[in-house]
Amino acid sequence: MSQENVELVRSICAPWEHGDFRSTEWADENIEFMRADKMRATGIEEMGALWRDWLAAFDEFASASEEFIDAGDQVLVLVRFRGRGKGSGAPAQDFAGASLFTLRDRTVVGLALYEDVEEARKDAGLSE
Repeated sequence: MSQENVELVRSICAPWEHGDFRSTEWADENIEFMRADKMRATGIEEMGALWRDWLAAFDEFASASEEFIDAGDQVLVLVRFRGRGKGSGAPAQDFAGASLFTLRDRTVVGLALYEDVEEARKDAGLSE
């Protein structure tokens, strides 16, 4: 089942590489979401509101998945982000982060975003 989880997460992340964050069909209706700034939401609507709030600061924003790590019922994705600040046009290029997906029955029940990759590894039970 773990490889199936990795493939599911790959399919979720693919549109994000083009800045398309609209789909939520992969998410459980009561998904637990945590943004990198530790803001939390429960449910698809609240998650969407936090995403929109974050994305509002950018004219462009996308993430490039670099590595998918199987962690049992979780998949850790190491990513590079890029974007351009709204108004200022200042580039936000090539900063590292991670996304930790928690899955149950091929549905994402948890998604946590991280600026600190080591913190993400620890939360996934992968740190040394």
